Amino acid sequence: MKQFVYFLGALALAGALSACAISSTPAASRTSVPTNGTPPAQPTSPDASVPTMVMSNEHGCAFTVEVEIAATPEQLQTGLMNRTSLPENKGMLFDFTQYGEAVSIPFYMKNTLIPLSIAFIDKDGVIVDIQDMEPMTETLHYSAKPYRKALEVNKGWFEKTGIKVGDKAQLQ
Repeated sequence: MKQFVYFLGALALAGALSACAISSTPAASRTSVPTNGTPPAQPTSPDASVPTMVMSNEHGCAFTVEVEIAATPEQLQTGLMNRTSLPENKGMLFDFTQYGEAVSIPFYMKNTLIPLSIAFIDKDGVIVDIQDMEPMTETLHYSAKPYRKALEVNKGWFEKTGIKVGDKAQLQ
């Protein structure tokens, strides 16, 4: 009976690990051990001095994005404008925590040359909305709920990794 229980445990672990293989994201940017919704304690970035956002999907797989942080008014206004590319698994984190309360500031893609996806993140690190944005448009993208931070990445990154509304995101 004990051997059967061990077998079931091993089978469950194998299933959980295979769930992390749901995307084509390079292994260097994801943690293949399930985290049960809790991001790993250490960033998986090769350079630990680079800030990273760690996000966990419903399968318990953690994914990292190296981020530039936009916190000053000028950085928040400019964002990724006029850039011709954004490397895979990199992004820009817009930090509005200095405003105290959650914000409802819209984003647009004026002078932004690359298609992006954006995740709006509340004070508890929960993703409250995700949207895709087309380059060189002035369509206003409002979050479904107030937020404290917003993360822009290459368009489709969240879909590819299985990161959805309700998942957790943590700056490390």
